[in-house]
Amino acid sequence: GDKVFQYPLLYTVEAEQMSLDVIEVQYLREWLRRGGFWILDDFHGVYELAHVRNEIDKIGDFHFETLTPTHPIFHTVFDIDEIIRVPHIGNQIHAECGPPCLRSYVLLAESENGAILLLHNNDFGDGMEHADAPELPALQEEAPSLLLRDLWKVLRGVG
Repeated sequence: GDKVFQYPLLYTVEAEQMSLDVIEVQYLREWLRRGGFWILDDFHGVYELAHVRNEIDKIGDFHFETLTPTHPIFHTVFDIDEIIRVPHIGNQIHAECGPPCLRSYVLLAESENGAILLLHNNDFGDGMEHADAPELPALQEEAPSLLLRDLWKVLRGVG
């Protein structure tokens, strides 16, 4: 409900399970209009991306840009020359994904005041929650700093 307006940031995990009703759509549309920043994480493959995009389309007509390592967002605080894939704990690959899930995508849509960041084929949540797990790649330890750097860029309008 209207409690969403108490938060400048929403972080959604397993976004492929999202099913927005009419009331949620109205609140999210207004929240984004007021400057909200929404991160959606931990969804994989073409089917889950299509579902997430369909849910977002209920809110408005957002045009997503696929970010590459040359985008200024990756050079605001740190120079990041490669978009790493932060896999699920245990490095699981979704059955429907196959090899395409081995590449991560960061997609950004900026509206007049707010922004939506999609972390596709990635699991930054696991990267933050299990950064010290021995079964995860060493690069996963960078997940918190990568996510916070991206947040700072979008929230501050730097660049």
